[in-house]
Amino acid sequence: MQNRSTFNRFSSVRSLAVVGATALALLLNACGSGMTTEEAESECGRIRDTQPACIDDNAYAQCVSCHEECGRECTALESCPESFTCD
Repeated sequence: MQNRSTFNRFSSVRSLAVVGATALALLLNACGSGMTTEEAESECGRIRDTQPACIDDNAYAQCVSCHEECGRECTALESCPESFTCD
């Protein structure tokens, strides 16, 4: 009976570890969709170069923040000054 109890505990711990690892992988994957600050600044600099009249300092900061959070899922709303949102 002792061996069965030990096996059941080991099985439960292993199951919890698998669930935890899966949850962590999903969380990291979700968080991984954003850009680094350098990548976001580069992308927003490119956007500002194409629309200099509509990308003021506030719009540029919003652009960088959106790209850091959402990566390529960040969308310009085509307004002036420009606004950005996550799709």
